[in-house]
Amino acid sequence: MFFFFSKLLYYFITPISWLFFCALGYLLSTSPKWKNRFGMGFVTLFLLFTMPWFVNNLLGTWEHPPQPIASMDTYEVGVVLTGVAQVNAPHDRVFFNKGADRLTQALLLYKAGKIKKILITGGDVDLMGKLKSHEASQLGELLLAAGVPQADIWIEERSLNTRENAVNTHQVLLEKGLHKHELLLITSAFHLPRALACFRKVGLRPVPFSTDMVMNDYEKRLQLVTLLPSDKALHRWNILLKEWVGMVTYRLMGWV
Repeated sequence: MFFFFSKLLYYFITPISWLFFCALGYLLSTSPKWKNRFGMGFVTLFLLFTMPWFVNNLLGTWEHPPQPIASMDTYEVGVVLTGVAQVNAPHDRVFFNKGADRLTQALLLYKAGKIKKILITGGDVDLMGKLKSHEASQLGELLLAAGVPQADIWIEERSLNTRENAVNTHQVLLEKGLHKHELLLITSAFHLPRALACFRKVGLRPVPFSTDMVMNDYEKRLQLVTLLPSDKALHRWNILLKEWVGMVTYRLMGWV
């Protein structure tokens, strides 16, 4: 139920939804005063949501910065959060969405000797009853194909959100006797603030490792190209608003 309502909430807080409701209000309103308000609201939101510079700097501040691999310590386990593959695609191979860096950089860390085990955590919601395989298992099979021994790959497939990732990871590490050790938390840079808060809440000691950065220093500069309307800005607002709403919701639930 929580999963359903959270997804519904994320839909209604997207920039496209706000612009749609303003446009709808303008078209349906019979009051000149309200028609003007809806029209001004649409123009204001359009300028806000399509100008890259503003959201680029907000997202750049929110994302956790990356760190050089060579300067890192060695960790007993690297925890990879799922949500990067199409689980209902043909299941003889992995079809990645954006975020594949979570797995590929975990593999790089393993090969560099920075992590000794890879724990992949995340289940899948099977709304249509057509799920053929779980993403965590698919990613595990890919690591096997890349030469990682089966004994160094741990799979957790019950988690349906970041809170459950943390709770179930704690349980796995408790069973392995590693719950008091620092772990390397490997996920997208924009997702790390919420993930870190969840893992710390359950008593784990996560060290952040950022993947698939959305922003770069060039795009945060004030220049003509970052002031002109762009569809990229709408997408980046989607990312940022989802994480903000997620953080507020998790805080209200007592999960962070």
